[in-house]
Amino acid sequence: MVNSHFSLASIINRLRHQLLANTHTNAQPSPWRHGEEVDDLEDSLRTIISYYMYWEILKNSSTEFITHLYVPEVDPVTSVAFREQEDHAHLLKRIGFHIRDGGPEGLNLTAALSEVLQDPCSGLTERALKGYDKQSVPDAERLLSYAVSRSLHGLGYPDEANFINIIAQWHESSDGAGLSQLERSKYNYQMLSLILDQWMPWHRQCYDFNFIDINR
Repeated sequence: MVNSHFSLASIINRLRHQLLANTHTNAQPSPWRHGEEVDDLEDSLRTIISYYMYWEILKNSSTEFITHLYVPEVDPVTSVAFREQEDHAHLLKRIGFHIRDGGPEGLNLTAALSEVLQDPCSGLTERALKGYDKQSVPDAERLLSYAVSRSLHGLGYPDEANFINIIAQWHESSDGAGLSQLERSKYNYQMLSLILDQWMPWHRQCYDFNFIDINR
């Protein structure tokens, strides 16, 4: 019997929070509908059902989702599992698109990069900042460079500088030469943490992809 002191909406909301990261976090669940701040009862129930559907898929999968979040391809002839790797340059350009569109919440990249554009030592050009050629890898490299990161630090944007620096390191580790295997590994893990900080903020307390925020 449901305790009369609690409304149905509060019970559903509590369950929704418990499903998120197995109660190891105080993070607020993302809304079902993009752009909405709070879910109504119907959308909260949709989210709960989605969690159980996701876990049912995992239960029937041979893939381990505690520390990895991908489903490998399976060769139709040999039945051997393998993982396709996304084109690195394509990913770099997509990150550039995201930054020109405002970037992650909590960072003031639009205003900061406008100031960087005035710094001749940054190497940033209006063409690269505005994305006149969205398919240009060199323009994405100018936008996501160590020089831009240094300029951001000098202008008083430490968080934005760190964000750009991590991406520049990831780019170097994937596409550059002269780095040790340990350095490449370090830069790639820093990039992974940067992504998870935005997508799964509780990953440092609960590193288990079974408990992702299903609506993100």
